[in-house]
Amino acid sequence: MGWAVFAMILKVMLGPEIVDACTVAWCLSAGFHKGVFSYIAHVDPSGGSQDSFTCAIGHVEGDVGVLDVLLEKAVHRFASIDSVVEEFCSVLKEYNIFECVGDRYAAGFTTESFRKPRSRI
Repeated sequence: MGWAVFAMILKVMLGPEIVDACTVAWCLSAGFHKGVFSYIAHVDPSGGSQDSFTCAIGHVEGDVGVLDVLLEKAVHRFASIDSVVEEFCSVLKEYNIFECVGDRYAAGFTTESFRKPRSRI
C-alpha cells in the first residue's frame, strides 16, 4: 500500500478535518534537530509478499508525540530484507538512532539483518 492510499484511508476513517489538523502539507521529513529532541524508532517488518516493511521515527514535545519520518518499502522477490534494513539504517543514523523497537512477528530474521556489519545501528 502506498502513502497516498494510506492517507486516503485515514481521511475516510477519521475525517479530513482531523487528518489535516495534525499534518503538515507536503512535509516528507521534519528534519533532525541535534540536541533538541531525543528520537526513537519503531519498525514493522514485512510479513510476506502482500505486506510492506515500515519504519517510524519520532520524538516527544511536551506531552505530544510527533511523527518525524515514516518509511515504507514493499518487500518482494526483487528487494531483500537485508537491503531494506540497510536503507532504513542509513536514515536512522541521520537521526542519531542506534537501536529501534519492533514487534516479535519477524524477530529472528529481522534481528539478524540489523546485526549485519553494513546495517548495524
